[in-house]
Amino acid sequence: MNNFSFSQTEPISSLPRDYASLVKRVKEKKEPVIFLKRNRPVVALIEWEMLEALMALKSKLNEAEALEKIALSEKEYRAGKAYTTPRIFGRIGVKFPNQLRTKPRKEKKSFAKMSFNQYF
Repeated sequence: MNNFSFSQTEPISSLPRDYASLVKRVKEKKEPVIFLKRNRPVVALIEWEMLEALMALKSKLNEAEALEKIALSEKEYRAGKAYTTPRIFGRIGVKFPNQLRTKPRKEKKSFAKMSFNQYF
């Protein structure tokens, strides 16, 4: 993994006027340029390979986190601590889809299907 510092900072106002030179600097030095607005980081310009590496790392971290949660849920299931889906929905205050409709819907009659005697 590349070790880089965030010492390359620029004011955000320099981005439109110096875009080409900033891109060239990022490619040559292989370091990001951090743009500041009121001395706070707003956006970064990084080379494509670094972005791909960061996205791959994020994906692996998300996958690792998901695997940890799956392992924990399997452990809880074996210990008898499993929750049913309706119970989980209930704990967060949301009705489970099967609980939304307790009565079957009544069929609405259209005006054309009603006879004259139903109105008088």
